[in-house]
Amino acid sequence: MNLSQFSVLFLLTLAVVWTAVLPAPVCAEVLQAAQLVETLVDSDDSRGAPVESEEELQPVLFEVPAPRGIITDRYGEPLAVTKASSYLAIRLQQLREHDGPAAAQTAVMKALGEFPKLARITIDSEKFAQHWEHRPLVPFPLTESLSDEDASELEKLAGNSRYLQLEAVFTREYPAGESFAHVVGYLRPSKPFQHGPLSDPEMLWPPYEPVQGLEKALENKLAGKNGVVSYIYTKNGELTDLELIQPAVPGQTIVTSLVEPMQRLAYDTLKENGRPGAFVAVDSISGDILALASYPSFNPGLFTRGISAKRYQELQDDPANPLIPRATMSAYPPGSTFKPIVALAALDRGAVSRWTRLPSPSSLDIDGRTFRNWNSDDEGMLDVRYALLRSSNTWFYQAGMRTGGPFLLSAAKHFGLGHAPGIELPTSAGNLPEEKNVLANQAVANFAIGQGEIDATPLQMALAMAGLSSGTAVPEPRLVIQTQDPLTNAIIDSNEPRKFQRLNTRTGDRTSVRSGMWGVVNHDRGTGKAAAHPLPQVYGKTGTAQWKRESNVAWFVGYVGSNSPRIAFACMVEGKPGESLSGGKDAAPLVGKWVNSVYSDQEKYHVEITVDEPDNPFSNDVLPGTNRTRYVPGRQLRDTQQPTQYPTGQGVPEQQRGYPETSQSMQGRPIETQQAQESNDRRLRSVPVSQTEMGEPRTIPSIQYRATETNPTPQKIR
Repeated sequence: MNLSQFSVLFLLTLAVVWTAVLPAPVCAEVLQAAQLVETLVDSDDSRGAPVESEEELQPVLFEVPAPRGIITDRYGEPLAVTKASSYLAIRLQQLREHDGPAAAQTAVMKALGEFPKLARITIDSEKFAQHWEHRPLVPFPLTESLSDEDASELEKLAGNSRYLQLEAVFTREYPAGESFAHVVGYLRPSKPFQHGPLSDPEMLWPPYEPVQGLEKALENKLAGKNGVVSYIYTKNGELTDLELIQPAVPGQTIVTSLVEPMQRLAYDTLKENGRPGAFVAVDSISGDILALASYPSFNPGLFTRGISAKRYQELQDDPANPLIPRATMSAYPPGSTFKPIVALAALDRGAVSRWTRLPSPSSLDIDGRTFRNWNSDDEGMLDVRYALLRSSNTWFYQAGMRTGGPFLLSAAKHFGLGHAPGIELPTSAGNLPEEKNVLANQAVANFAIGQGEIDATPLQMALAMAGLSSGTAVPEPRLVIQTQDPLTNAIIDSNEPRKFQRLNTRTGDRTSVRSGMWGVVNHDRGTGKAAAHPLPQVYGKTGTAQWKRESNVAWFVGYVGSNSPRIAFACMVEGKPGESLSGGKDAAPLVGKWVNSVYSDQEKYHVEITVDEPDNPFSNDVLPGTNRTRYVPGRQLRDTQQPTQYPTGQGVPEQQRGYPETSQSMQGRPIETQQAQESNDRRLRSVPVSQTEMGEPRTIPSIQYRATETNPTPQKIR
């Protein structure tokens, strides 16, 4: 093995560091290689006690880069690791017989020409001359960091040349590749190989700098502390000894909340679909981010070895924007996926009850403007469950105006919209309208179906669904679980799960919304049947929204009805200008495929099915207090399909809008006891159907959302 003396120190250090963090077979191979090299060097007659006096020896200090900490998923699967690599270099001391750098370079080029694999290598004459003058003791680099395959091949060639050798170097590798690029980030060389006068100490190879992702956000944890080694040269420039002055301290291990196979599956699902998009999965209780995939992406390894200017420009010019982390930084109109929040707000406000049925015509005239449903059918009289199941725009126009724009805006904020999720990565807050912009009926109607001045990221929508799934709180997202000592695995710092907002909603109201989301996927008239899974069942909401450049964006959001973990999700795909896209047709199938794969291999994806199949919440749909038969979606209960008229300039009477009165209405109240809830339910059941269908909403004294006392800003990693 034609390796430098430093390679011994390098491999031994690497073996010690990695013994604690990598599988035993890998560590054994590294240690065995290091010991083999050490034996070979120790037996080499050229490396013995210095024959020169101390005055004739020349020490040169080199800074040894610390092994960078690794990044893993929650089960220890490596996402970013430090690896021993090498680059091809020229031993200048073997060329001193030549008269100057020009003659030496000619000799080297002749030697390279003897090997077809090396014939394409070129040498910059100016840099070679500088190196010859200022760094005669330091090998002149011919290549960047080599792949394992190239290094193995060039090692044999270097062994047959007196001028060439492989120099050891640390590189960064990303085993998960492009599926984790936006989350993990990447490193790139901060400067090229140097050829001028030596620094004191001199870096053994060019340092790297983090560019984005966790690599950048947690640089102070991952970087470690560089060491110092002294190379002892004779007056003739021969390396005779080396001394470790200060050992390198490796960087800390970062344990993320991600599940590597879940993330990879999410990315592959998006990739097979072919449209730009994002897929986020979170634990509804803890807020742990299980998958955070954005497509398209890029290979982070391209940057580590030095990406070409041409390739980088291609990535920047790509209209699909592969460098953008859509899951966290791209905000889109949520469309109908906002309707479960609107439904819960309307129920909580008393604008509708669980038994209120509103007409769902094909269009509605609001202040002189026609607002249409997503289809041309008159859906009849719908309660909140069927309104969600059928995603009726006209129903939600009315429910939104009854509830009031400011109250809907407050509900959106309490579910985390308009707030940048607090994780270690940059995140977008999306957009919410100002209160003054959701007072007019038309604006409220548009807002109630997730259009207008509202945008949300896939991560925000997944967290909102986590709130609906848990029923008690919207969790703070958690991406980094803990940091560990790389040698002992002792926990240095940990991030505990936290709540973002408490949701003091009534059990019956939550059940109605969840039933509607169950029906979206599992009812024969649901809009998201493509996401269905037998056990556990999927609760969801489809969404299609108008986006930029006359394009649509398709959504499917919801949660899986199993508690280990209780997964909430958001899937979004972008459409091209003029392309027909819908959540049920283009997003729900992706979630269905993902869920089926995850629960068909529970061991691989670390999930369990911990709930029984629920009863059909639509099986006994007889209206309370009546003898009416159950409602079947699509049945025409209205005699006309003419738009329902609201007088121009008047809209819904103000007493029906249910605006929040003062800041007092924002205060939470204790969750109702079962007895109080049953009493309230009996009172509502006694109200004639004619009044609950179109009458004034019942009065609830206060909003049911309130913030937890915990500071919603992200916890700092100490």
